[in-house]
Amino acid sequence: NKWNLQGRGVGIFNDYLDMLEVYKDELDIVTIPTPIPLHAPMHKACVERELAVYLEKPPTLDYEELNRMLDVEKSAVKLTNVGFNFIIETERQRIKKRIVNNEFGKLLEVHLFGNWPRTDLYFNRSNWAGKLLLNDSLVLDSVMGNAMAHYVHNVLFWAGVSSQWAWADVESVKSELYRANDIQGTDTVFLEIETDSRVDVRIALTHACGGPHKHYVRLICENAIIDYFTYDKLVVKWSDGHEEILPIEPGNLLCENIAHYIRYISGQEN
Repeated sequence: NKWNLQGRGVGIFNDYLDMLEVYKDELDIVTIPTPIPLHAPMHKACVERELAVYLEKPPTLDYEELNRMLDVEKSAVKLTNVGFNFIIETERQRIKKRIVNNEFGKLLEVHLFGNWPRTDLYFNRSNWAGKLLLNDSLVLDSVMGNAMAHYVHNVLFWAGVSSQWAWADVESVKSELYRANDIQGTDTVFLEIETDSRVDVRIALTHACGGPHKHYVRLICENAIIDYFTYDKLVVKWSDGHEEILPIEPGNLLCENIAHYIRYISGQEN
């Protein structure tokens, strides 16, 4: 009533399947920013109706469910885009190109450190936040799998050194998982990862902290160390002592990512 939706001709439905059936022949793209446990059935419903999907991260945290989603995806008319927004960032792409071209020497290690304070309000905002299980279904919500999933995704992007759009595959993981909040899942993780690209990865993330939200990535190469500070700058410290400071231009990465996907589904980009 507040926004006069019916008066403006906006359909109102009690079930998303009814909505998809009514509009499936008119839609160019469907965005799915819903809670994680709803992603798989909603993705399947859209793909079966030959609709392009922009799916919020993470697609799921249950690897068996992910495999089922990938099977569904085989029949997709247009590939689904999972909304890991930082990947589209111009400065990130430029540094990745320089890494792939071996400008800094071989990439040896990638380190990720992240602090993001979360209070009880965050974990009580929904029936699935911080849960391992919901109605006997796996959720596995965690600091790494949800709030800072962007950053973990970025780490594997950096470590994929074979090409510009390569991601490293994980071969083995050593982890320590902790929780300070009264939740089922973990709010603090420490990881050592071996990848197929032979780039070692170290990750430390927590919600159990104070102060501002901050995170940074360190890329250790043969001839330089690169520090990436989100929304701020990239600092390249060369082994001969000189530095490059590359500012990160502010922008709306969500909009840029969706715009890129729209160019893909409209045939303007691959």
